[in-house]
Amino acid sequence: MNKLNIITAALLLFCTHFVSFASSPTDSLQIKYKTKIIHINPDDGPTSVIFKDTGKGESIYVTVDNEKNAAITDKTRKVINVLDPLSTDDWKTIKTSFIRTLDIGFTSVQNNNPQASFVVPRTFKSANINLNIASLTFNLYQKKLLLTAGFNLNNYYLKYSDRQMIQYVNTQGVLTTFNDSVSTYSKNRQDIRYYSFPVLLEYHSEDKDFQIAAGIEYSVDGRTHLKQKGSDENGSFKRKSDNDIAINPNQLNAIFKLGFDDIALFARYSLTPMFKSDMLPANQGKDQNILSFGVCLLGI
Repeated sequence: MNKLNIITAALLLFCTHFVSFASSPTDSLQIKYKTKIIHINPDDGPTSVIFKDTGKGESIYVTVDNEKNAAITDKTRKVINVLDPLSTDDWKTIKTSFIRTLDIGFTSVQNNNPQASFVVPRTFKSANINLNIASLTFNLYQKKLLLTAGFNLNNYYLKYSDRQMIQYVNTQGVLTTFNDSVSTYSKNRQDIRYYSFPVLLEYHSEDKDFQIAAGIEYSVDGRTHLKQKGSDENGSFKRKSDNDIAINPNQLNAIFKLGFDDIALFARYSLTPMFKSDMLPANQGKDQNILSFGVCLLGI
């Protein structure tokens, strides 16, 4: 019986403490570092919280005692941001990076000739993916002003309103189109792939909450592929094939990037016409240029 009383008293004491803790939200303490907020209960005893400042490459350690006094106890440990190879302090003049940027966005074209009969891809169905393979970054001033040269893969994926439309170069060497009445396509995508070499002048604020970059990108070895999915009299099919639509094998792009905190955007405009002028129908001229815009997933 004595053991039962002891167990009952212990349970009542535990429940009283639990209810008191849950019903006293005013006793909680809010600790804020930049945009990050952590709530703690100092009645639990001295507590330590950690804020990771990837912009400065530091961990901020904050200790709170029972009197609700907070103090930064240590910020000497470095944080390596794997999404920002330049966040480390182990370089002074030149930094080599791999997979430093990944830009994903929408693609369309600017058609400046109202007499032209160019087909225009659907903007919010067509994509541009630009992946950095390797880059060299030169520190021009205090790791704030940088010059970056890279090697990238720059791919465009174009979808058109009319899935039955096929572009090809005819026997006279002229780019033309026709509507396929034999096959029915559920997917008819034109891919354009380049190897590109961007050169950008960049500015990064000290805490990395503001970043801006501008420059040019020279692309080479342009190749086109057709990816189709559909059905015909023989049943369903999937096709991947090279196709010549007379694109310029070399491309010069203007690039602009802008970042605030963890959000970065890009715009890319081709200064070079999309198609070779000598393979276009009369009166079309060199008047269609690719443009794209979107987000920078790994920073600028």
